[in-house]
Amino acid sequence: MYRKPDGTPYPIIRDKGQVMATFQELTQLEDVLGHYGGQIRSFDWVFSPRGPGGRPEPMFNHLTGDVDPAVRIGGSITTSRIA
Repeated sequence: MYRKPDGTPYPIIRDKGQVMATFQELTQLEDVLGHYGGQIRSFDWVFSPRGPGGRPEPMFNHLTGDVDPAVRIGGSITTSRIA
């Protein structure tokens, strides 16, 4: 998830064309912030199923970038489900 097929990292933050952070760097930086993290963690909270303790299951391993195929992102989001 962190690298393109050619092995180069996916950029996630750019400024005037210069890569400021990669997807891996941002994800691992957010891990330091804890379970409530930032933007990447918010995707788990919104789109992942809840685990036994009510917390979201991570969609991917934040250390390696490996996607967890057991975590299926729930059905489509519609405006009728937004309160």
